Amino acid sequence: MKNRIPTIILALLVSLFSGCSKRPTTAAWSSSASIVIEPGVAIGTMHSGMTISQVIAELGQPDTTVVLGSPEINGALNYTNIGLTVIPSAEGVVHSVGVSSPFAGRTKEGIGMGASRADIIKVYGEPTAAKPVPPDIEVLRYEQLGVRFQLRDGKVDLIVVTFKTTK
Repeated sequence: MKNRIPTIILALLVSLFSGCSKRPTTAAWSSSASIVIEPGVAIGTMHSGMTISQVIAELGQPDTTVVLGSPEINGALNYTNIGLTVIPSAEGVVHSVGVSSPFAGRTKEGIGMGASRADIIKVYGEPTAAKPVPPDIEVLRYEQLGVRFQLRDGKVDLIVVTFKTTK
């Protein structure tokens, strides 16, 4: 699909820039344990139709911004201190959001960092696609829901929500 970013690229971006922190975020994001992940819709206050200007107004300047060299994607905003990566479309609207450690939020069904493959299947059923990425990564895609779960050594270490387009 035109506006998809491979999960592995997002995972590399998140892992490449994790551990750096240069400023606090808003109180709502500083303790991510209460943030709800809504597949295809939102992660906390990050939602479909939100502009990058609105993201920066909410969270401040990102720790890093990475240009991905893709005509569909305008760059990734990394908020490493909260485990959040925002991927905008070329139009400057949030396309998808990825979360990884130290992000502690969960779906309303309880799926978050550290959940097992069995936990995900129990809640969401069989994925649209399951792709192993050697040596120890598997990506479970739920296309209709707008969510991907990356498992490393059988445990979730990255969740990517792709927002459904609103017109």
